[in-house]
Amino acid sequence: MGTRAAGCGNEIHDTGGRKIGLRRRILHGSTDAHTIYNVACTYSHLQMKKEALTTLKRAAEAGFSEWDLAARDTDLACLREEPEFKRMLERGK
Repeated sequence: MGTRAAGCGNEIHDTGGRKIGLRRRILHGSTDAHTIYNVACTYSHLQMKKEALTTLKRAAEAGFSEWDLAARDTDLACLREEPEFKRMLERGK
């Protein structure tokens, strides 16, 4: 079953119509840095910049360190010009 990016606040719908609560998954879910990073990518796809940046910070706090990946990751394209994103990349070098 695929997931489509139909933005509804902090939820997306899978193709079966079920809601996936992203915020709940972060707050009560994984502490794995790469999992959190992937949630940030999902927020970015939904053009939810604030949530993407906040979640990316959380990934860094959980140990994410692949900032060279983040710098070229097309999943984070909507954040490229954000000053906060640029600062994160600079700190990660």
